[in-house]
Amino acid sequence: MTKLNFRIVAKSIFILIIAIIPLSYAHEIGHSMVCAAEGHTFDIQVGFSGGSMVCHGDVDNYHLFRAAGGYFAMLVAFAPLVAYSWMKRHPYLLIPFLTLGFEYNQSDKAADILEYLGLSFHYSKG
Repeated sequence: MTKLNFRIVAKSIFILIIAIIPLSYAHEIGHSMVCAAEGHTFDIQVGFSGGSMVCHGDVDNYHLFRAAGGYFAMLVAFAPLVAYSWMKRHPYLLIPFLTLGFEYNQSDKAADILEYLGLSFHYSKG
């Protein structure tokens, strides 16, 4: 039976906490790419409690606007996996980036389902 290496767990938790803010920013950049592509300006604010992006104008493709945030953050989180052979030797990096990548993918899917059901509690048009 494999024993749990607490040094790897401690490093993973530390990297996970450090990576949350940059990935929250990447999430908001994903939304802002759609806003900017439609010719609007935007404001981004990111902090320890999360992030927000206000698009100054009405977005025509609202579903793309909503999906772009999570999927862009997921791509950024999975980007280090391109060097998988190196990452495999450093599991304390592999664990948090996989966790954050899948979290951004799944959380947006859940929010999409709630939005389609008419339960808009997070997103608002600016």
